[in-house]
Amino acid sequence: MITGSTLIHSQNYMEEKRMDNYTAMGIAEGFVESQNENQVIEAWQHLVDTGIVWSLQGWYGRNATRLIENGVIRPGPRTRNKAKNQKK
Repeated sequence: MITGSTLIHSQNYMEEKRMDNYTAMGIAEGFVESQNENQVIEAWQHLVDTGIVWSLQGWYGRNATRLIENGVIRPGPRTRNKAKNQKK
């Protein structure tokens, strides 16, 4: 289970390999094996940072929102813009 106390980034993983959209989606969904929990968090952070999470199936967006609300990942640029637009 991913919790708010878990580290947001895995610097070692990012030094070894850049996260791409396909790998991030695969790790999030479970069809690409992750090496550890930090890699799962990095995958979700990548999906949020690129904004792709908001154009995928609703499951992705709901899970990303839950992870943001629990402090596991931080909001990406599109998440902040989306929140600003909803307040108008």
